[in-house]
Amino acid sequence: MILEALKGLAALPKLVEAVERIGDKLDDKAALERLGEKRDRNRAAVDGVLVAASGQRGEDDSSPAVSGGDTGGS
Repeated sequence: MILEALKGLAALPKLVEAVERIGDKLDDKAALERLGEKRDRNRAAVDGVLVAASGQRGEDDSSPAVSGGDTGGS
């Protein structure tokens, strides 16, 4: 029984290292998720600026279009 306890104690450093590696991977995953969220926010902001600059202001193709028949007087 004492021998088993000593073996268990000897395995603790390896267990601690494994838990630390898992923690590092979770930190990396969380950082990637935050980066993805930031990209989405930035993309939405850029899209908003582009829409505002084009004058559409989010409306569905409401800008006047050039008709194909009348070219305006030649």
